Amino acid sequence: MGESTQGVFCDPLSRRLPNGWSFALPNAAHRDAVDRAYDVTGVPPDVPVRVFAKEDLRNGRDPGMAEALRILAIH
Repeated sequence: MGESTQGVFCDPLSRRLPNGWSFALPNAAHRDAVDRAYDVTGVPPDVPVRVFAKEDLRNGRDPGMAEALRILAIH
């Protein structure tokens, strides 16, 4: 429940080029049971709920908790 993860699954392999530039590449490929990778997009939640929106934080709302309580009430 919540939002997708950040899509970062391993420490990057960082290198510096002779001209002073630097770059980083993932040094592993993590895939699920059906060979799907979630790099960049992140792992999607089973129950998508927008969390930590500025207006919710300002107004003391927690949509994730509200949705969890709603689901628990119907089960």
